[in-house]
Amino acid sequence: MPVTHAALRHRCRAGRTVLGIIALLTFCVPALARAAEPEPELSATEVNKKLTNPISDIWSMTFQNNLSYLHLDSFDTNRWQDTLNFQPVIPIKLTSRLNLISRAVFNVVNSTPEVSGSGRLKRTTGFGDTIFASLIAPNDPHVLVGVGPSFIFPTASTDATGQGKWQSGAAAVLGYLADDWIAGVFPQQWWSTGGSGPRHTRQLNAQYFFNYFLADGWSVGTSPNLLVDWEAESGNRVTFPVGLAVGKVAKIAGKFPVRFQVQVQYMPVHPDDGQRMNFQLVVSPVLPSLVREPIFGGR
Repeated sequence: MPVTHAALRHRCRAGRTVLGIIALLTFCVPALARAAEPEPELSATEVNKKLTNPISDIWSMTFQNNLSYLHLDSFDTNRWQDTLNFQPVIPIKLTSRLNLISRAVFNVVNSTPEVSGSGRLKRTTGFGDTIFASLIAPNDPHVLVGVGPSFIFPTASTDATGQGKWQSGAAAVLGYLADDWIAGVFPQQWWSTGGSGPRHTRQLNAQYFFNYFLADGWSVGTSPNLLVDWEAESGNRVTFPVGLAVGKVAKIAGKFPVRFQVQVQYMPVHPDDGQRMNFQLVVSPVLPSLVREPIFGGR
């Protein structure tokens, strides 16, 4: 498929944005880590546990690249879709027993197939919508419980890479963290409340996760996202993936923890036009906690 000069310029701008974020990760974050006051040093396995826990007290940012294999029954063809997410996680101690965890997902680059004006498939690259969730969670070392609001903001740069809808709803976390494993579910449900998109949206994203922690920061498990589009036709609402993930926490320069994870997913249940497989690469550096003391009097 030929690439126009406008599309090429758009991809170059997106590429420069990604390179800028990588530069931030490479140069600024280690500088912040060196400037921060010393924190209690955790083993690689303990860091892995905290990064796997959606409501832990560790600050982090995650770069997640998803390369999805799509089968489009409407066109009797296959296509690839690539999405790069940037996901900062900022927990704040409200009291010694209660945390506020803010999680955002920025779709930095979304390259997806769409139908052109002539009825043919073309590829569009741009920024996607932004997800933001804020959860209140007790500071329990084993039982994982959290609840709060969740929103989707229509920040996409093109109609093909976003839904064009303001959406609001709820998020929750329920799970358990043992000495050498973690299991749980992180559902988010949204309803559209306005926007220029062509249709009302009502959708669910439920991440279910299980990880077994090995020595030296290694882990094996799964963390797919079950997707439900309640407004789609019956039989085309659910995308249910199963997957296998392998992760490793390494300490850069001996003290700067970063988790690397790869995951392969297969979708045994899927819409007619939807994902069949997904290949995921995750890089999660730990950030220095800039707010360490409880906001409300340490109680």
